[in-house]
Parts: sequence; C-alpha cells; structure tokens
Amino acid sequence: MEKSDVALILAGVAIILVFVLGGEDTANFITASDLNRPYGEMWNKGNHNTSSPFQTLDLVTSDVYVKVTNFNTGIINGVLHTNNTGDLRISTTGVYHLTANVDVSAINVGGEYGLKAFVNTDGYNNCYAYKNLSTDITEMVIDCFVCAAVGQNISIKYDDHSDPVRDLYLWTANVAIELVDSSKGDCSAFSAFTSRST
Repeated sequence: MEKSDVALILAGVAIILVFVLGGEDTANFITASDLNRPYGEMWNKGNHNTSSPFQTLDLVTSDVYVKVTNFNTGIINGVLHTNNTGDLRISTTGVYHLTANVDVSAINVGGEYGLKAFVNTDGYNNCYAYKNLSTDITEMVIDCFVCAAVGQNISIKYDDHSDPVRDLYLWTANVAIELVDSSKGDCSAFSAFTSRST
C-alpha cells in the first residue's frame, strides 16, 4: 500500500468521525491551514543545584508590572521572537491560547505577587495569577485567551502588591501561544478584558 493511499484512508476515517461524533449540521472540517496555524514559545531555566536563577526581576514600585525578558526562543511557527526581549511578536491577527508556567521565589522576604499576560501595554485581567510567595520556589500558572493584531507583542509581567516591594528570582519558565481563531478581524471586542498598565 502506498503512502498516499494510507493518507486518503486516514482522511476518510477523520471525515466519518466528524459526521458521526458531531453530526452533519455541526461538522467542522480540518483543513491544511488548521495544521499549520501560528504558534510559538519562549523559555529559560536556571540551575537549582547552584542556586542560580535565570533572571532576577527588579521590582521597583508597588503594583507596577515589570516584564520577564531573559527568554530563549523555543519551538516557533509564524510567530517571531528575539532572545532576551520577552516578546512573542504576532504575524496573524486573532485569538491566541496562552499558557505560562513559571517557577519563582521571593528574595529574602516574601510578598504578594501577581503574574499577568500583556499584549503590548494592555494587561489581560483574565490572564492573571496571584500568590503570596516566600523564599521557597513556587509554580505560578496562567492559562487563558488573548487577542493580538499583526505586529503586537505578547509578554508576561510581574508586580508586587506589598510595600516595601521585594524582588523575585525566576528559576524556570515557559510561555507558549497558539492561534485558535483568526476570524475576528480586530481585537476591539476584547477591550473589556484588558487594563492599561505599565
């Protein structure tokens, strides 16, 4: 049996499953463009054994967000990233699924920290995690949707709600995005989820 025959058989099985599971009226066909949608990630990791975080985040003012920048480029397709910028630059306007996993600890004394996803200067309130951190390494996770236009940058930032402000050690991190809907045209409908912040 030829490879092309196997591919045709698998495609036929997929179409049958869509109709059987979803019904003829609600079937959504998988197209070649669905298999090649934009995605990207940035990551880094320190060395727990030598007490070497990959970044020390200098938080200066209470409730003011500071961007995590010391990232390497991960697996990427149709999204741009330059090392040490902390930005995933969008090349297709649409809604993106975003996940961020960060292992973090407070320096010396704990504080009340927030992790938030940003599109340029707009923080997404639906993409927020809060922890009262100590010097123990703790995981913080956000899993959400953001809307971004061509040329905009997606990043993550931290703030400290405490006064005085306490800095952070970042030990491991992965931020990944994937386009899930490019039919929105623009992101104006998502303004209710955002808040201006620096």
